[in-house]
Amino acid sequence: MSDLVSTSPIHLPEEDAEILDEVLIASSPDSWSFQHHLDRVTHIVTQGAHLLDLTSAKAPFVFTGKSGTNFVRALWERLGFEEKHVLHRGNPTAIARHLIFSCRAVLVHPFLSLGALQRFGIDHYQPSSTRNKIVYMSRSNGRASNGGRKVLNEEELLEGIQSLLNERKLGEELVLFDEDAFPDLDSLFSWFGANVAAIVGPHGGALLHHRWAAKGALIIEFMPTTFTSLAIYEEASVLSQQYAVLVVDPSVEGGKDMVIDVEDVTRLLTEHLGKGETAEDPLRKYYPWKAKELGLDSSD
Repeated sequence: MSDLVSTSPIHLPEEDAEILDEVLIASSPDSWSFQHHLDRVTHIVTQGAHLLDLTSAKAPFVFTGKSGTNFVRALWERLGFEEKHVLHRGNPTAIARHLIFSCRAVLVHPFLSLGALQRFGIDHYQPSSTRNKIVYMSRSNGRASNGGRKVLNEEELLEGIQSLLNERKLGEELVLFDEDAFPDLDSLFSWFGANVAAIVGPHGGALLHHRWAAKGALIIEFMPTTFTSLAIYEEASVLSQQYAVLVVDPSVEGGKDMVIDVEDVTRLLTEHLGKGETAEDPLRKYYPWKAKELGLDSSD
């Protein structure tokens, strides 16, 4: 080995040290947060999952960053790692017999996004006759983990959406999202999949719940010109969901709060609400593999 390469980080196990059978490395910036657990860690786990022996009596372990929120801990369990098998940064040194490292897990790819949903137990293609909920994600309730991107005319906007739904007379319902209304992940996932037709709101972590909604759901995102992001658009695209964005000047120069044109939102709802489930699936056009991730089987 070259003299320029240090071997100081390499340690031989002590004779009485516990050796873990399988450990997957799933470390990523801000992996403790709901947002970045979803858009980074789930992709790493999905890419390396085929190398894990889930049939073994000894369940696999994972090395990751610092401990996350209760929601993130629940997501780890749904990915196949019980809490005591999630080894966070700062834990005592652990020794692995087999170490799995997904060195190039891409940020955006349908295989990884759809594969993560499968690991969560979500059937993205399940038909439902009860998808009539328009879910609004607020950042004005004091629960956002960072500031800005509030809709200053939110009350007026909600009244406009409700008025449109009343005019349509299709039994559609406007719902203000409240994570505390769901006792566990199963109820959250199943409710979104069975009931949600559209998700509306400013860019933020809450909008990421669009992932539990089915193919064809409509996503309407608001962003100020002082803060733009492709994250929701990219994920909605690979999940075959409809996506629209309203990018507006902030309410004050240099700020991030917004005043949203109510007519812009109601026009988008009028044109696209309920139309996505019958539209051609773009993934089947651009990714024509025969696989269960696309709701297909090899005989189709």
